[in-house]
Amino acid sequence: MVKIFLIGRYSVGKSSLFNSITKQRNIVLEEKATTRDIIRYEMEWGQKSIRVADSAGLEDVSSVRELDEQQKLMVDEMQKSDVILMVVDGAHGVHPQDEQLVAFLRKVGLYERTILVVNKADKKKNYDENDFYRLGFQDIYPVSAVSNYGVYELLDACVEKGQESPIPEEEPEEFPAIALLGKPNVGKSTLFNSVLGQIRSYVQNEEFTTRDPIQERTIYKGQEYKFIDTAGIRSKWMHEFGPIYLSMKRAEGIVKTADIALLMVDGTEAISREDQKIAQTIQANGKACIILVNKKDQIGDPHEVLWNIRTRLRFLAYSPVVFISAKQGQGMDEMFATIQKTYTSYSTRLTTHEVNKMIRRIIVDNPIQMGERKILYVTQYASKPPRFVFFVNRPKMFTQPYINFFKNKIIETMKLTGTPVVIRIRDRKGENE
Repeated sequence: MVKIFLIGRYSVGKSSLFNSITKQRNIVLEEKATTRDIIRYEMEWGQKSIRVADSAGLEDVSSVRELDEQQKLMVDEMQKSDVILMVVDGAHGVHPQDEQLVAFLRKVGLYERTILVVNKADKKKNYDENDFYRLGFQDIYPVSAVSNYGVYELLDACVEKGQESPIPEEEPEEFPAIALLGKPNVGKSTLFNSVLGQIRSYVQNEEFTTRDPIQERTIYKGQEYKFIDTAGIRSKWMHEFGPIYLSMKRAEGIVKTADIALLMVDGTEAISREDQKIAQTIQANGKACIILVNKKDQIGDPHEVLWNIRTRLRFLAYSPVVFISAKQGQGMDEMFATIQKTYTSYSTRLTTHEVNKMIRRIIVDNPIQMGERKILYVTQYASKPPRFVFFVNRPKMFTQPYINFFKNKIIETMKLTGTPVVIRIRDRKGENE
């Protein structure tokens, strides 16, 4: 994967160029920095996977020692990138801060990875090429983020330069982040302590004992995992802005940062409204999920429990169900085996060729009436969870039942465990439905 990072001073059009490259402003990968997001987007260009990242303007830089926390995060992102796109404003010429930024790139050894991009250069009267050569770059790429002028040539240059990069490919994450979720007093902290083999989370019968999320790493049969124990989640109306309400909000936030949600339910009770609300939060955030049925040793008829789950949590149909006893330590082998399968499925990435071959086979092997609908081609633009873009002839004809059909068939064909898939429908020009 070629990793590309856009830098430049404020208001030169970096974000516009980012949107022009990705063409999907609402589909981005975000990682929170101190005061501003670094936004990443993964896509394929030609036969190469690329990741484009954008952040706040970088200016008033002279030495690493004088950088603020946000700037340090951006420099760290640059050091991990194969190609740096330094964006300047073609309509206003070289700015003193552009020269300062070039000098800084030389100081920190990032100049050789940098391509100079002159934005707003589609009109000759707004662009003096000779003015920008004094920044020292041999090649200059004029573009217009508004009209897409020069963007394709720029991406080709990024791929070519990225292949010469000294930055090694990132190692895949060694361990998944797993959030323990469920209504209060369902046994999350007992399981947490059982997994860790120590008393790390205080356990008692009173609700909301755990208020702050507790994170610990553990190794099970040679594989490392990060577990996050959270406060039980109840409906908002029950607690108005007190410590308990705030702890619940923090717990809900953990869902967004975790890879896998372990939704724990009490096997001796019926699925409640609270269970359904937590499940909806997991689904809304597109997270992989495993449903853990606690108190296995006290359950009379597991088939009845499973029917109750599949009926009342049917929107988590992709989630496997594992019966455990947190107190007795039963079901741990099956739970960890399912976590591993789920994380593999959640992280799965296919090439465009593999995806289109799969979609063609799905259409041939299943009695679905396509009518005037045509799928031109499909690409997987991201993983965690697997996300696909269908380029079609008539987006409005691809209604929700068709989308659901392909979601289910992709899960079935790819043999995915515990993960949803996301499908976006776009027309041949790349516009959203």
